[in-house]
Amino acid sequence: MSMALRQIDRDYAAPPLDPRFVGFAKDHWVELDFGDKLKSIGKQDQLVLYLYGWVEYTYSHVNFAAYQAGITLQPPSIEMPDGHGGWQVVVQEAGFPAGLPRMMTLDISRLPLEKSGKLRIRTNMEIYWDQIFAGVDVCDSGLRRTILQPVAAELRQLGYPREYSPDGKNPTLYDYQRIDTGVPFKNMTGKYTRFGDVRELLETVDDEFVIMGHGEEIALEFSAEELPALPEGWTRTFVLHSDGYCKDMDLYTAYPNTIGPLPYHGMANYPPEFSDDDDGKSLYRQKWNTRIITGY
Repeated sequence: MSMALRQIDRDYAAPPLDPRFVGFAKDHWVELDFGDKLKSIGKQDQLVLYLYGWVEYTYSHVNFAAYQAGITLQPPSIEMPDGHGGWQVVVQEAGFPAGLPRMMTLDISRLPLEKSGKLRIRTNMEIYWDQIFAGVDVCDSGLRRTILQPVAAELRQLGYPREYSPDGKNPTLYDYQRIDTGVPFKNMTGKYTRFGDVRELLETVDDEFVIMGHGEEIALEFSAEELPALPEGWTRTFVLHSDGYCKDMDLYTAYPNTIGPLPYHGMANYPPEFSDDDDGKSLYRQKWNTRIITGY
């Protein structure tokens, strides 16, 4: 398994699946041993654990079935040797790379790894790890951040990029140049955001959402002229920052057939405590959410 985690190559450290429940696996862990390589890390250095992988999400009805079977989903935790031949939890919920393959980071500076160099990542989620390594965070030693607002943001109809797998493995990839238009997905009934320029809705986090339906996209454009020139030897990394919600149509999801009630950042759970009529966003809805779709 150690070779599978050395580089990003779609050769995953696959979990032992629980065949009864999609998204669930049997209790398992990936044990890492850095040996004495971390002893040279200074006390002031920020040590980061880098984890690249993807998650097979479960569904509301699957969670309910698992609950009836006495099983609950356990997000990844970080454990270290307890000095007595066992392991102890040092990070209760470390997070996971949500959805399709991506890199996540975890600050492990405070963990006493110089003693044993060992830790393990334990979970019963269906997570596929492709690469894991540790390194000193050097970003603060000169990192420059430039924030670009989109010069264009158009909500429009697209279709569905064709799924394919270059090696027969999951997860599948998506070909934006090959669009399927006839996928029979059901839409939620409700008022969607009108097509066209939606930049105004994307400027701030204010619970005024672009509400998209199936097979739609927000086509974004940014101006390279707003970027500063790079000093010699520097490289630039682009990060797309987004904030929003996704709602599915599972039988056990609250209000699965309608867009409303709309979420908001202050809600403790879904469905939210306040209805759409009480959220103070009536003008936003009247102006933007004028495209009525009836589920079918």
